[in-house]
Amino acid sequence: MNCTLKKLIHPTDDSISLAGYFDYCKSKLADAHYLPSLKQALFIKLGLSANAKGDGNTCMSQSAEVMPAYREHYSPEELFYYLLQKSQSMPEKVLGQWERLVPKSKEEFWKAVDRGRLLEEKSLMEKKSHPE
Repeated sequence: MNCTLKKLIHPTDDSISLAGYFDYCKSKLADAHYLPSLKQALFIKLGLSANAKGDGNTCMSQSAEVMPAYREHYSPEELFYYLLQKSQSMPEKVLGQWERLVPKSKEEFWKAVDRGRLLEEKSLMEKKSHPE
C-alpha cells in the first residue's frame, strides 16, 4: 500500500514497517497537541471531541450499541482510521489543508472511520501475504 498518510504524519524512521507506522500514527494522535487545527475543526463543525484515553466509554452515548451519529467523542484510533481513509481518497496536495479534511457530517466521519478500519486490516493482510 502506498501510504499517502505519511504526508500528514511523518514517520520517525522511513524503514518502519507498515504495522509499526500505523501504531506510531495512533500514538501521535493520542497527543492532545498533535494536529490541533483538525481536532478543533472536528469539534466546532461536528461537535466531536477527542477522547485521548481511547476507551470511548465516557457515557452511554459512547457505547458500541449506540449509533455512531449520536456519539460525541472519537478515540485516537478512530481519528487514525478516518485520516487513513481520507488520505487514500484525496489528492496528496490537499492533505495538509485541514478545512478540506473535515467531513460535512458526523455520519460521513463515522462511515470513513469504518472504511479506514477495513483499509487498515486489508493493508496489513496484504503486507503479510506479500512481504517485501
